[in-house]
Amino acid sequence: MRETVSFLQNKIETEHDILLILGSGFGRIVDKISVQASISYQDIPHFMRTNAPTHDGNLVSGKIAEKNVLIMQGRFHIYEGYEAAFTTYPVRVSAELGVKLLITTNLSGGINQTFNVGDFMVVEDHIHLSGPSPLIWGVQEDSGKFTDMYEAYSPRLIALCEKSMAELNISLHRGVLAYLTGPAFETRAELRMLKTLGADAVGWSLVPEALEARRRGIDVLGLACISDISNPEKMVPVDLEELYQVGSDKADTLFELLEDFIGRL
Repeated sequence: MRETVSFLQNKIETEHDILLILGSGFGRIVDKISVQASISYQDIPHFMRTNAPTHDGNLVSGKIAEKNVLIMQGRFHIYEGYEAAFTTYPVRVSAELGVKLLITTNLSGGINQTFNVGDFMVVEDHIHLSGPSPLIWGVQEDSGKFTDMYEAYSPRLIALCEKSMAELNISLHRGVLAYLTGPAFETRAELRMLKTLGADAVGWSLVPEALEARRRGIDVLGLACISDISNPEKMVPVDLEELYQVGSDKADTLFELLEDFIGRL
């Protein structure tokens, strides 16, 4: 951790209050901002490489709405072969760098049948179904044994985001995100189970980062873009290219939302 933080402090002189994690298809948002520095993950000591499609694998320092934002172009997933704790290493590093707010985004399958492809869902809660928690790492430290999930996702940030969405006329839902590891898409029986449990969408990311952020006292806003509607009674084969295209198509909308939202902070 000390080596990673020292390296980044020498490469990125600006202090950042916000960490933004860009999910599948959203990486091109970086093309719209003033970039101060961009570092490949493979050049950062003790960072992993991301093998996920559409994840560029760069840590970017830039400005959105005149605020300094540290941006991850892609993340690490358990389905890439990483242990749960390693997927959240960048969040721990960001906390050491002084980040106070996390905005984390992903593509998720819609379980709530009132959703439409391309809609955004503000995550108001989650269901962790992936097995080991990333927070198991660090429990030897007295300060890191237990993490309160009261207001896991900040009501204040959700309210601000809803104001931005209303102002921009962006279709918005609040909902519960179920977190699974992948890489297998859910079966009919699993989708029925998730609906019974109260999940509105299902994804393979975002939740571990939110858990680590809350352990570090960082407020969280989670945004899931609905890439498809998963109806167990009308299942069709998954078209990966179509899923990733939703993220690419909605990148401009997400940037517009982030710019307005961050401007309200």
